[in-house]
Amino acid sequence: MEKDLLEIIQNYGVLNQLEYYQTEVWELNEAIIDYTYVEVYKGSPAEKYHKQHIVEELADNFVMLYQFPYYYYELLDDINVESYIFTTDNYNHIDDIQQYLKDFQKDIFKLTKVILHAEEREQDYISIYTYDLVIEVLDTVLYKLVSIKEYYHITDNQIKEVMKYKILRQKKRMDEENEK
Repeated sequence: MEKDLLEIIQNYGVLNQLEYYQTEVWELNEAIIDYTYVEVYKGSPAEKYHKQHIVEELADNFVMLYQFPYYYYELLDDINVESYIFTTDNYNHIDDIQQYLKDFQKDIFKLTKVILHAEEREQDYISIYTYDLVIEVLDTVLYKLVSIKEYYHITDNQIKEVMKYKILRQKKRMDEENEK
């Protein structure tokens, strides 16, 4: 998966992927808002459809976010740093999903700012300091996404299955574009 994600971000570029990520955050917000309106129909086909939409949008967010640490790891000027692996067995308890999404936007802004800074300042390599800044903010955003996943009782396997599909689909698109 790491190799595929690295190929995707190298193909499209960091700033294009960062811009595209903003649309994925927007789509996740929309999916959550839509689900909120059908929540009263627990177990109905509509509720299942909207929950699956949240699964797909969370997977999109994970796919986009995991591209950045792999990309910057390749540019590190220090070879004594281990490759990035996000791990957590913890998450935030969410009482009000709407407020949580508002707070989540602040972290998205911070991530955008850090990546823009890295792209502006460090072109052919990245310092360990900048890499650590990217990873720190990225961890926060991923942690919040895991919290949303837990809030909706979505399993890791559900996310992983959709992520695999999304990555394979994107690789196929890239292959088709390169054939032209």
